[in-house]
Amino acid sequence: MPVFREWRRSFTECTLGVKYRNEYPDGTVSGGPMYSTKKGFVERGKKGGRSLAELFSVFCILGALGGGNMVRANRAHAQISGLVGDDPGWIAGIVFAAACLFGGGRLQERIFKVTFCIFVVIGARPARVR
Repeated sequence: MPVFREWRRSFTECTLGVKYRNEYPDGTVSGGPMYSTKKGFVERGKKGGRSLAELFSVFCILGALGGGNMVRANRAHAQISGLVGDDPGWIAGIVFAAACLFGGGRLQERIFKVTFCIFVVIGARPARVR
């Protein structure tokens, strides 16, 4: 059931994004939740759309800086420390940064494929009941 709710939310977000996007004379287009919030409030004659759009932008920036990425990096560092012993966090940081900067899309694509296969194999095993 949550999947259907997510599909509905995604469809609504995409539809509003297309309806309220900016199309410029040179052919470029810009849009997103900030534009649909601001323009949607203006279209309905309500105040506060710009403030909500700015607040959404600030929360997006804060979420990108610390929300998901910090949790993932911390968990990955914890796993590496469990394998090789306690190491300073900057070593794992350099390894991750080098993989992203120098590995490029091909390395990330390979990592994704390997991770996907591992998840499929693990998910296909019957669950053990203890």
